[in-house]
Amino acid sequence: MGFEAHPHRDMEIVTWVLDGSLVHRDSQGDSGVIHPGLAQRMSAGTGIQHSEKNDS
Repeated sequence: MGFEAHPHRDMEIVTWVLDGSLVHRDSQGDSGVIHPGLAQRMSAGTGIQHSEKNDS
């Protein structure tokens, strides 16, 4: 489950994982796994696409 790649523009996006883990990928070539207790901030001021899915 999660979100397929989708665009954002002129936003600050904060992701905070409470349980499980989440895989993040974006059109800037960044990727990683976010675990409980960690937070991620993504700036989408010039337009970006990203996906977030449960880590399997």
